[in-house]
Amino acid sequence: MSDSSRLECAIVRVPLDWNDASKGDIPLSIIRLSAKTAPLREGYMFYNPGGPGGSGTRYLADDGEELQVRLGEGLDVLSWNPRGVMDSGPNITTFETDEEYHNYWSQYEGLGKLSAHGNLAQSTDVDFFMSQVSAFDNLTMALN
Repeated sequence: MSDSSRLECAIVRVPLDWNDASKGDIPLSIIRLSAKTAPLREGYMFYNPGGPGGSGTRYLADDGEELQVRLGEGLDVLSWNPRGVMDSGPNITTFETDEEYHNYWSQYEGLGKLSAHGNLAQSTDVDFFMSQVSAFDNLTMALN
């Protein structure tokens, strides 16, 4: 866990659509782990948590010091929670209940289904996965 005395957190408001301000803004959760050698800072490094659904604030709070040692202890490291993750908006609910969520994703799981693993060097496995494209499209379109 990172030294909490060197962590600063904030919520900033950012446009939902940079090209259309009329769409409003959303909260974006950000965090900074200050340089270990403060006040002799060497600069800033922005860490993208990846995803989908990765929390940059949680990662930096838990493992930021280890990351900082590898990158340089003179750097302030900043990260964020991407839109829709934890306390960054917008808050979108696709499913009414956990049961709906699990029922939806169970359609993808298992041998012979969309999440099955195969050897894509084998033409039969490639053919199978290609045969599932329309099924995958139909399932994802159902979310709209």
